Amino acid sequence: SRFSRQNRRRNDNLEQQAQALYKSWFIDNYQTEWPEYSLDEVTLKITDGVHNTVIDTPNGEYYLLSCKNIKNRRLNMSSSDRRIDEGTFNKLRKRTMLSKGDILLSSVGTIGELMLLNDDPHNYEFQRSVAIIKPNPEYISSYYLYETLISQIDKITNTAHGAVQQCLFISDIAEFPITIPNKQAMDEFTKIVVPLFEMITANEQENKRLS
Repeated sequence: SRFSRQNRRRNDNLEQQAQALYKSWFIDNYQTEWPEYSLDEVTLKITDGVHNTVIDTPNGEYYLLSCKNIKNRRLNMSSSDRRIDEGTFNKLRKRTMLSKGDILLSSVGTIGELMLLNDDPHNYEFQRSVAIIKPNPEYISSYYLYETLISQIDKITNTAHGAVQQCLFISDIAEFPITIPNKQAMDEFTKIVVPLFEMITANEQENKRLS
């Protein structure tokens, strides 16, 4: 509908504002003394979705999604997605610990699609084609890490392996270098972009209602 198109345009605009701010603060204004860490040093967990076979429950209340559900930094779910029951969901969740603030990265097949989980993932889990990056808030803000990964996505996808099907290994993602600016700048940046991402989430929820 016209409304959802407008909302999508608004969201692209909000995303671009956050990226522009990130670029002017942390790329154009890069300070050589900012330390560099590997991604696994500034995260609590880097994992991927379930590897073993999962039994579907045709009318289960939970969804088992894959990299195909992440497009243009959005989660696209439909009624034709795989479904699982509560027991299976709880088992998978125990392993991934998926929660708001995590960053998703498609890691098999279509690689390099990124998404920030900006609301509570209460009814879905992922197959192994999605890597889940859980920032450690003591070191890094989800928003800063998300924008960093967006700005470096070509470097990330260049570490992929495989001739037939491209694949990013968790070990490669874990070693990816991340620059940490001073905490004050990162906190300040986060404070400014949180409202932008909250508007994005509100617009998306509105679109779900409209559809």
